[in-house]
Amino acid sequence: MRSWTMGRRTATMLVVCVAVLMGAASCQTERKAPPAPAKDAPAAASPKAPAADKAPSKKAAPKFADADLPDIEYTEIVTGKGEKSDRLPMIVMVHGYGATPDDFKGFFLTNFQVPARVILPKGIKPKGPGFSWFDIVRPIEDGDPKMVAEMERSAAALAKLMRRLRVEKPTLGKPIISGFSQGGMMSFIVAAKHPEVISAAVPIAGWLPPALVPEAELTGNQPAITALHGDADERVKLEPTRQGVEALHAKGLKAELKIYPGVAHRFTPTMKVDFFNIIRKSIEALQ
Repeated sequence: MRSWTMGRRTATMLVVCVAVLMGAASCQTERKAPPAPAKDAPAAASPKAPAADKAPSKKAAPKFADADLPDIEYTEIVTGKGEKSDRLPMIVMVHGYGATPDDFKGFFLTNFQVPARVILPKGIKPKGPGFSWFDIVRPIEDGDPKMVAEMERSAAALAKLMRRLRVEKPTLGKPIISGFSQGGMMSFIVAAKHPEVISAAVPIAGWLPPALVPEAELTGNQPAITALHGDADERVKLEPTRQGVEALHAKGLKAELKIYPGVAHRFTPTMKVDFFNIIRKSIEALQ
């Protein structure tokens, strides 16, 4: 009886184990293959990210909004036998560090007899007896970031002025910009960052910070840039200026450099003759 009871108990346990194993197998099967949804029920759609609205293609916004830039004061003169009401070529001549617009007033009235409207902007910062366009951090060719940012902003304000004056005053073609020292730097930067505003640039003893060279190659009708520089200039050294001209040329701008042997940081009589010849040719190209 004991043997039969143990055998019966063992058999019962075997039946239970088999049932458990079959249940476990059934559970595993259900995990691997869940029941399909009813045919009439729509399949659940996989979640999708909402479609982004397609923005219309447009040009990149300018770095400086006109409303955030200072309004530059200026002196206006007319050369030759022109009148202010005439449609005239516009020359924007930018003074250097600590100077004033009047520094170039007699220079044009005495030496330039071609009818033209000459705009003489006043620097945005008082400096000594005159004004400046930015605070100098030397050595200037190191391109202190704060100084370069101030240079770029002043050049943007000059571009704003030229856009406005071209609309307000009867003007032949686009303005020609030039300047000495800081004014030469402003001329370089306007040509590099706002080439659409001008027809030509003549930087004198100026320099273009490498950070302000255009990133992309420029195409189309670009302004002609002719830089004048002495090879003995210790304030604004020749080599960084040469590199800037080469960088502009590589980006598609018509840039060249005229070098004057033995000339320091000055605007010599020889340079002035060359300057007026370049201005005359630039005006002829506007006709």
